[in-house]
Amino acid sequence: MKNSPKKLKKIALTALSGRWIYAIMNYFIYYFVNIAISALFNSATYSWQSISITQMLKSPSLFVAPILIYILLNLFVMILLSPFKVGLNRCWLVFVAGKVVSPLYMFSKPERWLVTMKAQLLRILMLGAVAFVPLFLTITENPYANIAVLVFMVPFFWIFMNYSLTFFILAENDSISALEALKKSRLMMKGRKWHYINLVVSFIPWIFLSFITFGIGLIFLEIYFMVTMTCLYINIKNTGSIDVTV
Repeated sequence: MKNSPKKLKKIALTALSGRWIYAIMNYFIYYFVNIAISALFNSATYSWQSISITQMLKSPSLFVAPILIYILLNLFVMILLSPFKVGLNRCWLVFVAGKVVSPLYMFSKPERWLVTMKAQLLRILMLGAVAFVPLFLTITENPYANIAVLVFMVPFFWIFMNYSLTFFILAENDSISALEALKKSRLMMKGRKWHYINLVVSFIPWIFLSFITFGIGLIFLEIYFMVTMTCLYINIKNTGSIDVTV
């Protein structure tokens, strides 16, 4: 069955109906794991000096080493968190199937964690290869930095979209390798990037509305978004194509 973004969002809401409390529990467990690991490494980053991020942003060329350390440590944190992100996606796949699982399900299959971290490392390396030039020019306060950011923005997001389904693939396939998961994501996204963009853009009005709730609505919106993206993955996998008519 082919589904438009509007229909995918409706399927997501149906999957969440009556199960919001479980979805929120899953979300907060992942969120707290994220905060704990990030706080640990971010505090270590500045334990040897008193430099604020604001200072670095104002004069990046004066703080090249701290900025690079900060970026590398945060990339390392992203790699460490990737198994839990795959675990969270595994929970969303179960939700869309109409079932409920314990939040601890997120931590299942630790034997696959290294494969997941390898896939995340490869994604970061591909995105980093594109982002290196504008990042270097920005840090060194080169006058052409803004132009470089605009030029490299398209290939950066193109690569990001190519491998956006990797964690869903890893969540569903216990025997697939990191490279195979990346390749499968790229093939599944071939010819569907506009559909992906269309779905993401449809959430923008909801983001602005969420600010009215002083950010509380963003929690529900992020869960809604993640479950909708899960529906998109399942739809692409099952049908091989999507209908984007609203």
